[in-house]
Amino acid sequence: MTTQGANGEAPGRLGKARGRLRRVFRVGAWALGARPAIVVVGAIVYALAFLPRYPVKAPTIRIDPTPDRVARGEALANVLACVQCHADPAAGDLTGRALKHVPAVLSPGAASANITGDRQKGIGG
Repeated sequence: MTTQGANGEAPGRLGKARGRLRRVFRVGAWALGARPAIVVVGAIVYALAFLPRYPVKAPTIRIDPTPDRVARGEALANVLACVQCHADPAAGDLTGRALKHVPAVLSPGAASANITGDRQKGIGG
């Protein structure tokens, strides 16, 4: 007849060995799970703190709005389907509008951006 310990394990060294083995597996599993997180956090800290930063001067670009370029831009806006989301029927230009076809659950009050050349409200600034 064999006797069992309080938790159903065999008494003596075998029970202690199983307990130690469980603890080793538990600690090992935690270490394996935590290692990728530690590596990711370390990489982010390294990238933010130690990588060099260089000042970059924005180039000044001047494009003349000739009738040919305006016509090409209009054709591209139609071909690339910019007009479908950004055209406001009331204003007749690409000032943006409410996107009623986007479910409110995903993005309540979704609206397309103003992609006109306006310096205050558009992307022209």
